[in-house]
Amino acid sequence: MPGLTLANGWGVHDAATAELAVALTLAARRRLPDFVRAGGEGCWASGWSTGLADAWVLIVGYGSIGAAIERRLAGFEVEISRGAPAPAYGRFLKFRRCCHERMLLSWTRR
Repeated sequence: MPGLTLANGWGVHDAATAELAVALTLAARRRLPDFVRAGGEGCWASGWSTGLADAWVLIVGYGSIGAAIERRLAGFEVEISRGAPAPAYGRFLKFRRCCHERMLLSWTRR
């Protein structure tokens, strides 16, 4: 359209998005929502939770945000695998559990 300037924000939100992804991952692994919920009910939640050390992390969609997430996870002693977005329209990511709680990535057609 004449007179209309279009721009993308590639890279603008990488740091904030990566920080949020790592924070939410830690919260989920450490069961923080359970503890907050129990505290709100006046109870003490107990139980075991796992951290990130020695975990396997799959970053699906390894673009600028995925790279930023990997940089932030570097200090957590994790094994990282990278997965690209679907290479062609009409394909979907399919995850399946296998040994040691790892997720295998494969492509499927509709």
